[in-house]
Amino acid sequence: MTHNKSLLPPNPWRQISSTNVFRNPYWHVDHHRVVRPDGSEGDYFVIPRPDCAKLVGITEQGKFVMIGRWMYPTQEWSVEFAGGNLTETSRGAEVALSEFFAETGYAAPDAARPEYVASGHLLNGWFPSKWHAYLVRGVFRAEDVTDRALKHGTQAILELSGEQILEMVRSGNGGLTCSVDQALVAHLVLHGLITC
Repeated sequence: MTHNKSLLPPNPWRQISSTNVFRNPYWHVDHHRVVRPDGSEGDYFVIPRPDCAKLVGITEQGKFVMIGRWMYPTQEWSVEFAGGNLTETSRGAEVALSEFFAETGYAAPDAARPEYVASGHLLNGWFPSKWHAYLVRGVFRAEDVTDRALKHGTQAILELSGEQILEMVRSGNGGLTCSVDQALVAHLVLHGLITC
């Protein structure tokens, strides 16, 4: 579904210049000199990064396979759907499946094809990139990936019920703190995959 652009006014921002101010193998930061909607000049910093793909894996028992990571910036646990960054040649569903397996050790049945669920912007005030989510039912534990998962930043592999996930969102401090994963849970509720 696309929004009706004719309902919205034209872009009120104008870019004067763009300069890269920081770069490492994972991130870079661009400084934009802009004319704001009110006509004043100012600075805006944008952090381009690759789009990412996440996989919602559901077991035969109806549990959602998720990962737990201790996040250094916030000093708290983050419970998330597994996923990874896209490249220029990769496809979202393929990345979602391979990263899901790498981070959790769970695999999809041979006949299973990921179904598209939703997409959105990571944080549209800073990142122009998007997240894409896919769903596979019937995932199963294929191997113990504890050591390998640590290299991907995964410290815990969890099977959670829909109610447990919603309780994390309701409590606000239960671990589901990433706005992307919270938005994805809202989509799963709208699709009836998690019931309130």
